[in-house]
Amino acid sequence: MSQNSPDISIVVPVRDEVAAITALIEEIDAAMNGRSFEVIVVNDDSQDGTAKVLQSLEPRYPWLRSL
Repeated sequence: MSQNSPDISIVVPVRDEVAAITALIEEIDAAMNGRSFEVIVVNDDSQDGTAKVLQSLEPRYPWLRSL
């Protein structure tokens, strides 16, 4: 594994989770504190603004990617 690759990858499938996604990302951040990790959120065509919330979170959490 390269030095820039995270030790842990967390894949989170979501659909219409606008009410819960921010809290989930904050909880993952707290739980993974000090570890090398990435979170890949797979958005399954949410219609409730989940994608917009994820986009707003990405600058704050550099380990977060949404697809």
